[in-house]
Amino acid sequence: MNFFHIQLHPGTSLSIEQIEKILSRKIIGLGSDNEASDRFKTQIKIGDIVAIHEGEMPIALARITSDARQEAPDDILWFDLRRDIELLDKYNGTKVMPSTRKAFSICKNLNNDTSQFIINWYKKYFMEHIKESCILSDRQKQTLQALYGPSFKPSWVYREDDADKILKEWNFYKEKIVHGTLSLGDYTNILSNDDKTKTESSDRISKYLCDFLERRTKLYGSSRPGSAMQFMVKRNDEKNKKNSGNNDYYVKNGSINKNAPRTDAEKTFNDRILPLLKKIITAKDINSIKAVESDNDYNKWFEAKQILEKMIVLNNAYNPKVLLGFFYVKDAVDNLFKYFFGSELGDNMTFFEKNNAIMIVACDILSIQLTNNNREEWHRISAFLWTFERAKEMATDEAPNMIIYGPPGTGKTYSVKHNLEFLLHDQPERECFLQFHPSYSYEDFIDGLKPAGLTPQGGMKFEFVNGHFKDFCIKAKKALEEAISKNESVPNYYFVVDEINRANLSAVFGETLSLLESDYRDYKEGKKEKRYLIETQNCKILEELIKGATDNPQKKVLIDRAYEYNTSTGKVTFGIPSNIRFIGMMNDVDKSIDTFDLALRRRFTWIKKDCDYNVIEDELDNRDIDNVDEYIESCKALNNYIVKLGLGSSYEFGHSFFMKISCKNRKITKTAKIKLFDNYLSPTLREYLRGFFEESEIDSKLKETAIKFGIKDKDEDEDNDSDQP
Repeated sequence: MNFFHIQLHPGTSLSIEQIEKILSRKIIGLGSDNEASDRFKTQIKIGDIVAIHEGEMPIALARITSDARQEAPDDILWFDLRRDIELLDKYNGTKVMPSTRKAFSICKNLNNDTSQFIINWYKKYFMEHIKESCILSDRQKQTLQALYGPSFKPSWVYREDDADKILKEWNFYKEKIVHGTLSLGDYTNILSNDDKTKTESSDRISKYLCDFLERRTKLYGSSRPGSAMQFMVKRNDEKNKKNSGNNDYYVKNGSINKNAPRTDAEKTFNDRILPLLKKIITAKDINSIKAVESDNDYNKWFEAKQILEKMIVLNNAYNPKVLLGFFYVKDAVDNLFKYFFGSELGDNMTFFEKNNAIMIVACDILSIQLTNNNREEWHRISAFLWTFERAKEMATDEAPNMIIYGPPGTGKTYSVKHNLEFLLHDQPERECFLQFHPSYSYEDFIDGLKPAGLTPQGGMKFEFVNGHFKDFCIKAKKALEEAISKNESVPNYYFVVDEINRANLSAVFGETLSLLESDYRDYKEGKKEKRYLIETQNCKILEELIKGATDNPQKKVLIDRAYEYNTSTGKVTFGIPSNIRFIGMMNDVDKSIDTFDLALRRRFTWIKKDCDYNVIEDELDNRDIDNVDEYIESCKALNNYIVKLGLGSSYEFGHSFFMKISCKNRKITKTAKIKLFDNYLSPTLREYLRGFFEESEIDSKLKETAIKFGIKDKDEDEDNDSDQP
């Protein structure tokens, strides 16, 4: 969406009444001899927003609904170059529009006063008409309502006392921020003994504020800064201390000082961080939150945005219809906003403006009335929308086929099963889960003749049998037709294949490959039938079997094995219904398996899954481990070194490998890491290395990776390995 402004006078000013007469015809335009006429014809697109004004006086806001055309002028429409409009809003405010003398212009610089005036005007209209602005179809709304029913169970159990504990501790920090008594030790890193004696409180269970926001508030969703360095000030751990005394702080304030004195850390905290936290504490509605978002320190300087966003959510957690919890990832909010409202306005709205809009329209669709007293419902809808945002990309109407690929242990199978469990809400018949292998054939996938015992004469008996995919397509087609006949939402059916590239895919799909494309799906347009059917290599066999059936029951069984049977012609055909979603998974490290050819590749959306260190962090936080950051850094170092060795990112270890670590007394010891390396990482890595290095080099490469993982020293001999932490 682009924004424009236009004046509708022919050289001399018109009165407001004259302009309103023009707008009553739902048309705007220019004379074709105007210097801006070419831009009026070519720059504007259908859906763009235009502010109509007379000098500094704003008059109306409109949406373009047609291409440019030329018509003869009349007594009201003096201009011959025209576009149709939808009138959105008449201006009734008191502010004047920043002066512009141009008859027509695009808002190129969206940050200047004129552009901001028009954008804010449109955002005000959008929020006042937010329910009408939602682009979801009735079918999509019905799907949301069904998913939010009793079958939806968040991944956590809500407990009122847990919420009370979090808010009690939040109030402890909040009061200190309000009164300006929050110390540097309260904010970052483990407190010194002096700091602890000053801040002991029964309201406090976390080590410091950033630890509280990052690890102790999971009930409100996970917020990850990516690195503790993004807190802008932090105390170095023992490993990173280079100087004695007080020079043990990391400070980032314009420049980076990795070994700054405490005085520098205190100054950055008091001058920049604490004032920013105070602004957040005072933001109690969407307008004041927007003001915080536009603050330079919030918007550009402070890097741990997710921590600041968590503070804003906690500060407004139970303020009805203000904000969702759980959403501290910009892409997640952007994707959900686009789902509900399209992509037109998203680039011109802030993170929390979009968050607020999503909450309002979701509550409307799901008939939820949020109040301060129904905390659990607020948590439930926040968790639901977070789960939905991740699951809704499991193959869409526009891209119904997807391949999820990546190194072993990155949760490909788990994420698919978890998301489908949510989407199918207790309807397992809508899913078929298979694993391909080198012997999997066209007959297993589509149909064919298969041995079915012996004849009375001792010969081999054959039976025409449907494959897994064809049977599933028949089932999905029946559900689609039934839903259409009842004017109900059409349910999607999910065909899932693990290890998809272990089979000979060209042979397995055969001629049905072309039908995978969304433009060639059967019943593609729902109520308005649009058939895409082909004759497969075994259709003739089934036709002959149906024709030769000796009794009606046998004939019915054979007809039921056809995707489509034309009773008048006796023709058998096959198609893939539009409600089929095809999802494949594969590890891309196995070089012995067939690769996808180009014809297959272009018919799938490809989603890469890498090692997710946040998953490791969440798991270890739940186990209340102290040295999580240190362990994760060693995991990253190991994977980075695997890439550096030349193996590539496909050979990295997935997070499920690293989650096998054991711990003792809330600490991951060197002994535990050695055990993990010896039992799980080293055997797999040895096999990887054999494909790239001589056998004589493998042991030395394994030792190098062990050093990167932090379980060996550079000068440590193999014969002298220690099992002690």
